[in-house]
Amino acid sequence: VAFLILSTRSAIVVGIFVICVYIFISYSFFKEAIFWLPVIIPVLQIVFALIAAWWTKLGDLDDSDEDFDRIIRKKKGRFYGPCLATDIAGYTTLSESMNPSDLERLMVNYRTILSSAIKQHGGRVMDTTGDASLSVWTKKSVNPVVRILFMWIKKPVDSDVRIQACRASLDLSAAIERFNKLNNPPLPTRVGLHFGNMSMSKEDGVYRVTGDIVNTANRIQGANKVLKTRILLSSDVLDGLDGFLVRPLGGFVLPGRIQSVNLFELITYQQLASKEQLWLCEIFAQALSAYQSQKWAEANQGFSDILKVFPADGPAQFFLPLCLKYKDKPP
Repeated sequence: VAFLILSTRSAIVVGIFVICVYIFISYSFFKEAIFWLPVIIPVLQIVFALIAAWWTKLGDLDDSDEDFDRIIRKKKGRFYGPCLATDIAGYTTLSESMNPSDLERLMVNYRTILSSAIKQHGGRVMDTTGDASLSVWTKKSVNPVVRILFMWIKKPVDSDVRIQACRASLDLSAAIERFNKLNNPPLPTRVGLHFGNMSMSKEDGVYRVTGDIVNTANRIQGANKVLKTRILLSSDVLDGLDGFLVRPLGGFVLPGRIQSVNLFELITYQQLASKEQLWLCEIFAQALSAYQSQKWAEANQGFSDILKVFPADGPAQFFLPLCLKYKDKPP
């Protein structure tokens, strides 16, 4: 109970102090009265209590505003992390055709599924407006020793939080797919993920995040509609990450932006990828490389081969007409 009440840092300090005091008392009893108190089990109990308290606080992290208050107070609201935007395809048409009370019940269940997937991987849903949602992950401060270790193994120190966001995207997509099988009408969801600096503020007890990263995450989410994909993310998210099967889609100038953003489709975990998915990514990468080199015939052949196996593949459907167009009239 004491460890739950105290902050994590204070709980660790108090735990170490209690262990040292108890060991000293046990030693004194043995030295002076030849009376040996148990040592290993009480020490382990304290360690397990620390772990249990830390785990409980970690589980309640999204329900606690301590971390956000710290960002606003000490970092002037600026923080670094992933931003995930979602949107339901065809929601406007759906809302017109459903009874408002039935739609509200469906959306309550949907938001529960969405929030659970985000929270499970350390994120927090910041806003849910209609069929759209916005979630963020805050990058924790890193111990200098840990930072040096990460530099030594050439791994970005922020890779853990980006891995969490990618896992949340995949698990969210899978959870909604299961949800759609049990509910009618289904709610196909598009996901966009970006990474960088954002700004946080608190107004009337409500936390809000703003910045170019937030806007770009929404634009990336919207690109799913054009490419007929489900999960798109930027190269900033993927930098230095392993363990995920992704398909590079090239650079896109998204609405409202001047500079292009390199987009990738997040397909699945690398270890769970099927032979068909691996083949798709390999052939598409070759076709995209040919397209970017203006080898239209070669690119056309690659995208055509993909559509023979995957007739509904959105990215191949997007690039194939461009190959035919540029073959006669190069850009």
